[in-house]
Amino acid sequence: VCRVQLEVEKPASRPGGPLSRHEAPGELRVSRAVELLLHAETLLLQRRDGRRRANRMLLQESIDCLEELVLIPR
Repeated sequence: VCRVQLEVEKPASRPGGPLSRHEAPGELRVSRAVELLLHAETLLLQRRDGRRRANRMLLQESIDCLEELVLIPR
């Protein structure tokens, strides 16, 4: 889990070392968080589209099989 920190002004150096507040472990810059979220969204949409395409092909195969059936009324 990461926290996102909005950068309003230039961050000050931490007294304990050279890492600034936005570089602390477990935290991300807003721009980096947006980049990661957009990448994750792209992957999810690609996966969804792949599943839809596979389902559409299965449905079409089922329809083709049904069209080949000859129905005999009783």
